[in-house]
Amino acid sequence: MLLSTDRFVLDFVQFLTVGQGLCPLEQVPHIKASTSHDAFFAQGFVTAQDRLFHMDYDRMRALGRWSEWVGESALSQDILMRKLGLARAAKADLNVSAPAAQAMVSAHTAGINFFLATLSEATLPVEYALAERGMPDRWEDFHTFALYKMRNLLMGHLDMKVWRARVVMELGPEAAAKLFLGYPEGALVTTPPNATSGLTAPPLHALATVYEELNRLHEIDCGSNSWVVGGDRTATGLPLLAGDSHRGLDTPSVYYQIHMVCNDFSVSGYAVPGVPGAPHFSHTAHVGFGMTHGYANNCFSRAIHIIICNDSIY
Repeated sequence: MLLSTDRFVLDFVQFLTVGQGLCPLEQVPHIKASTSHDAFFAQGFVTAQDRLFHMDYDRMRALGRWSEWVGESALSQDILMRKLGLARAAKADLNVSAPAAQAMVSAHTAGINFFLATLSEATLPVEYALAERGMPDRWEDFHTFALYKMRNLLMGHLDMKVWRARVVMELGPEAAAKLFLGYPEGALVTTPPNATSGLTAPPLHALATVYEELNRLHEIDCGSNSWVVGGDRTATGLPLLAGDSHRGLDTPSVYYQIHMVCNDFSVSGYAVPGVPGAPHFSHTAHVGFGMTHGYANNCFSRAIHIIICNDSIY
């Protein structure tokens, strides 16, 4: 495999089978490989080449080690990350992943470490010199899971629960119930494959319960949406799919655009640096797909009234 970039050309023949990875002027990697292993290896390599400090930054935060780099200002964040146990959770997720998923991550990790092996302290990205840091640690498979958790840690269901409570507060439970129709019963769900939903609309009494309890919360808003236009309404006759992940604007972007082709698949779209594949806002030759907040119900919320009377708290 020959991988050409704006910085150097490396001959991968002894490591990979036939393939090519090209970064043209727009700096979007186009990887051509014969196997999926080679494609994910090359993805790890080019992503590390372009976003190594970005990946290392997320990794150090996820592991609760960011204060090693920036000092006391990150100490409270590191303590929280260690209490949450992101590293332990990442290792657990890796251990229960399907063999194919583990192989994908392992190939990606090998590509990252292959790039690291080409570096010296003199050729590290400029951010390392600015941060007065030396060579980064080798990448491990579980780092991929930890990094992704770090980027999505606060994308659970709490904000949505509070937002719905605000709507109930403003409109009243009956009007709000008309807006929260729930997922259509019998519709396909993401997992497991070919399964259908048995969920119905949220009960009115559940909305009414939070009407009084959460009427003090006015500060949280959230959202994530996707939509599709049927082919009978477009000029080409083909459907249009759009997804808005409601991500904050940051530099560099949380996403990394990539195009990969191998004997097993062809995909063009966006990945999170340090994570293999292209699960975000992407398409193959046959299907387009996007990702918005899944709003997993991963927390319980309660409203607590605190009353202070005669120096006692109730």
